[in-house]
Amino acid sequence: MAIDWSQYQPVSATDNSADVQSLFSRIASAFPDTRISSLTRAADHNAEVGGMPNSQHIPRNGNAFGTAMDIVVPKDERSDFLAQVPGYGLQAINEGNHIHLQLPHGSTAAG
Repeated sequence: MAIDWSQYQPVSATDNSADVQSLFSRIASAFPDTRISSLTRAADHNAEVGGMPNSQHIPRNGNAFGTAMDIVVPKDERSDFLAQVPGYGLQAINEGNHIHLQLPHGSTAAG
């Protein structure tokens, strides 16, 4: 699946988008039937949807994008997907109808 990044608007002018786009595009190309259900969120929208105040969906330190995404993975691919996520330097949290991906706590970059 090629990701149409034009639908995701940066929250700030500082640009970490190349790193985020590269990482999440690699995951999406490895699992073409996946789809992103949430990427970057402004703090007020994050609160509206019940997100944690320290959510990695919220951009920090002047970056344009957060360092988390929610992705819908077909059920028959979930176990393989979850097994491969650590190889991308990410932590996966299976939240039932989607998988939340984020940098492990204390990390500043993913591979």
